[in-house]
Amino acid sequence: MIGDYGFHAPLAEGDLLLFGDMAIYTTCKNNTFNGMPLPGIFVLREDGRTECLKEFGYGDFKGRLGR
Repeated sequence: MIGDYGFHAPLAEGDLLLFGDMAIYTTCKNNTFNGMPLPGIFVLREDGRTECLKEFGYGDFKGRLGR
């Protein structure tokens, strides 16, 4: 649990939900249990741009299986 939060209106798909200063917790979901893909890693720049640093695909999943 990160914390208790409330919102003035219900969240909708596409809304920006930002948890700042999370350090290592931003990449703590590091498995694909039940087929859930790993989330992409993005950075929100000071000028408001969002940049994708890494997206994960099937190749990443397959690479974790070992030989």
